[in-house]
Amino acid sequence: MGLFDAIFSPGKMEVILEKYNNSPGEMIKGTIKFTTKKPVHANGVFVKLYGIENVKQHGHGNTSSRSNYVFNFEQPLDGEKDYTGGEYPFEIKIPADVQQKGAGLPEGVEAAAKIAGALMGHYSSRKIDWYIDARLDVPGGRDISKKLKVNIG
Repeated sequence: MGLFDAIFSPGKMEVILEKYNNSPGEMIKGTIKFTTKKPVHANGVFVKLYGIENVKQHGHGNTSSRSNYVFNFEQPLDGEKDYTGGEYPFEIKIPADVQQKGAGLPEGVEAAAKIAGALMGHYSSRKIDWYIDARLDVPGGRDISKKLKVNIG
């Protein structure tokens, strides 16, 4: 948190997870805790699990990259009202079919494609970054939020 956020933030949020290393199909369990400097009217408290796939491709002296969501699920924990703080337990199920590796090709076909590409000077890397994002949604103002990186694999 920078100096600007420390001075002008309407409050502080914390996300506490039971564990930070998870497997596909498991539940991510945790608690959101927050306080406000003064009562704040908000649309609600929300928690989100999302995964962003980062792909880099190299070939013929060029490098390109792209990012896209592979999963994005938001869950409301409380609704519109005035808040001074709170504590909210949550659970979000990680999809069992989340692919951590490969581009959806069968394993042997993918390996052959990578070898052929490498022989021609082409290669790519793929990584999925997973996050839990909690926020108190303040309309027309600064949200109180916290984002944590989690491991799924």
